[in-house]
Amino acid sequence: MHAEGFIVEGDTKVLSFQGVEAASPFDKVSAKVCLDVSAVTVTDSAGISQIDANRPNVYSLDVVFVADQSSLTIDSVSVNKEAKCATP
Repeated sequence: MHAEGFIVEGDTKVLSFQGVEAASPFDKVSAKVCLDVSAVTVTDSAGISQIDANRPNVYSLDVVFVADQSSLTIDSVSVNKEAKCATP
């Protein structure tokens, strides 16, 4: 977004994290995550909001982590429109 001249500000909060699948040697871990983006703003260089008026404040996400030598990193994220998150 920075390349388009947009400014992203605010904090994203993880409301919940539920492990779904992991098996030794834990090279791949799946989780369901509820993410609150209500405090995040995106504006253009003129200060005009780029947030869609219908953007939800909370997203339910399916996240897959993969292992490297010493940690897990995010491999993929997809919105799960069927799962519901509690709103703050």
